[in-house]
Amino acid sequence: MTIDEAIDRNEELRGELVWEGKLEKAEAVGLGITALRRVLSFRNMTKIMSETLLPGETEE
Repeated sequence: MTIDEAIDRNEELRGELVWEGKLEKAEAVGLGITALRRVLSFRNMTKIMSETLLPGETEE
């Protein structure tokens, strides 16, 4: 399962929990979604940084 798939599944789960009135659990799932999004953002940022040369740098 990819991070994107995990985010999608957790968003579905959060919606189900809200519908059932289990708001504390839905909030906890929401925090997990936030954490997954941060991991994904960090991965994307490090990928971009690794592909970008700073001025004056040369490829080795």
